[in-house]
Amino acid sequence: MRGPESLLPPLRRLLPTLPKAHFLTARPLSALSLSGSSQRPVARRRSPCSSLLRGSVRSFSSSSSSSIVNEGAMPVRVNIGIFGAMNAGKSTFMNALTMSPISIVDAKPGTTADTKVSLMELHSLGPCKILDTAGIDEEGELGNKKRERALTNLRESDVAILVVNLASLLSDMPPHGVLPPPDLAAKLKWEALLLRQHREADEILKQSRTPNAQRRFLVFFNCPREALRAHGYTTEEDVEALVDHASQALCVAAEEDAGCPLAYKVPQPVWISKQHTAWMDLGTGREKEGVNEISTKLQEWIQKSADLEALRTAPPPVPRAYLDRSASIFLVIPMDDETPSARLLRPQQAVLECALRNFATVTCFRLDLGAARGSDRAAADRERRRFHKAMGDLLGAVKEGRPALMMTDSQAMDVVHPWTLNEKGEAMCDLTTFSIAMIQRVSGVPLEVFVKGLQAVDSLQKGDHILIAEACNHNRITVQCDDIATVQLPRGLHRLLAASAKRLCGLSHEDKKSAEEAAGALAKGKEPLPTITETASGGLVIDHAFGREFPDLLSGKDKGEKPFNLVVHCGGCMIDRQKASARVADALAAGIPVTNFGILLAYLTSREALSRVVKPWGCSV
Repeated sequence: MRGPESLLPPLRRLLPTLPKAHFLTARPLSALSLSGSSQRPVARRRSPCSSLLRGSVRSFSSSSSSSIVNEGAMPVRVNIGIFGAMNAGKSTFMNALTMSPISIVDAKPGTTADTKVSLMELHSLGPCKILDTAGIDEEGELGNKKRERALTNLRESDVAILVVNLASLLSDMPPHGVLPPPDLAAKLKWEALLLRQHREADEILKQSRTPNAQRRFLVFFNCPREALRAHGYTTEEDVEALVDHASQALCVAAEEDAGCPLAYKVPQPVWISKQHTAWMDLGTGREKEGVNEISTKLQEWIQKSADLEALRTAPPPVPRAYLDRSASIFLVIPMDDETPSARLLRPQQAVLECALRNFATVTCFRLDLGAARGSDRAAADRERRRFHKAMGDLLGAVKEGRPALMMTDSQAMDVVHPWTLNEKGEAMCDLTTFSIAMIQRVSGVPLEVFVKGLQAVDSLQKGDHILIAEACNHNRITVQCDDIATVQLPRGLHRLLAASAKRLCGLSHEDKKSAEEAAGALAKGKEPLPTITETASGGLVIDHAFGREFPDLLSGKDKGEKPFNLVVHCGGCMIDRQKASARVADALAAGIPVTNFGILLAYLTSREALSRVVKPWGCSV
């Protein structure tokens, strides 16, 4: 532990660069008299940011430059995460911000066991998702799990708000404390970890070219009035000076090694800008002045501080070149026993809404994959003729030089690609897939990143580990349906592995023959998918991640280890932009190539099919 004398030199070094904190107050500390105290109350002075807040309300309502425009049926929300140690006041902050008792508030440490989510609208930011996280400093196995979840939320937050209980920094000090309090940097080690992790996530996002690089880290000091008075901080000036020292100590602690190795070196120096810091007593004046006043001030501070003009508008789920009144868009929508009733899937809804909103002519076609792939040649021919007949408007647009695009479910690529080639083998129209449309919209990651990930497919070896990640979760009926994640992709990958003599060079002649026969049966869907154990002994090891949970890909980064050789991700339509981009960024930071369902299924069909599906997005192979 360092004494206060060792803290002073770095504090002096940072003083010129660190501005004073803002002051938000429902009722100023200096205006409250102390029982039994002979000290006269200091005259109330105007909060340094009160005029700023009043002016900012007008600018929020009149300015649209920082508003986030939502295109299509999937709104883009700003994630605002609330972080800090146990009993810092995070849940109180959450309830005050949302004007609703969303989170349970109790004096017992560790009350918040998991992330609590609330949706609200902040006018200058648009629709927001507020995340109240568990305390970062809880010990034990359960505490480690809570901390991992909170750090995951931190990577997925556009605005991270660190809540610091100022009184907790004085817990072991006698009354009438002095400035600066001793060992502030050491007492802020957990808060410093959050700041360092946030800076690391910024670097990872920048490296992966994801759209979350312009994020905000705000610091809010919760100043319990009575506790601060008990330690001799009775005036606004006293508390503001304490806030300044705590801000500086936080930056000093963040510059040091907090005992947590990072994947990327945090740029130095670490500092917090003036508008990104505020302080008030969350427990003051709620009965007399009402929660609404506190809520308004918190909301205004966040909107003013989190000026997210650099946050990109989500790209539309249809290439912009085809969003035209003269355009013809043909949607191929197979349906099977896994298709939900009474609605389309989310990618289909988003594409259809976007195309119609832009006055494009849309044709929706339900393709019978069973007939198209079946052994009954007559049934397959009838389905093909029905398909070509439905393409009338699309082919007319091609002939007239109008924008024309076919978008298909990725699993139908083996049928749709050859059926849209003419007698000379030339493409009859432009072609892409719903999965590709979604992954570039949801994650914001350039499509080239996912195409580059295919290089790992060509170099797969026996025993390599592959993670297939599907963001939605549903009961998979693999007997009746060729489920993409659990059947089609593993089958195609095993076929690639077994069909290459180069990859089978380590097997005996009998093993080669057996593997090739098994791969042929898998490719035709005549054999059940191997179990993980069978796969590990004879080829690839394939793991699955379903739903919103995702493995920690950076855990072995400092040791040069990576848990997977390849990540294959779905379109991500059931997760938000922040979660999707964080997944891709973490994989790339861990040195793991990433590709997409639609891109891989097109590649498994043919190289020409791959070139076709990425071309409408301005990408080439």
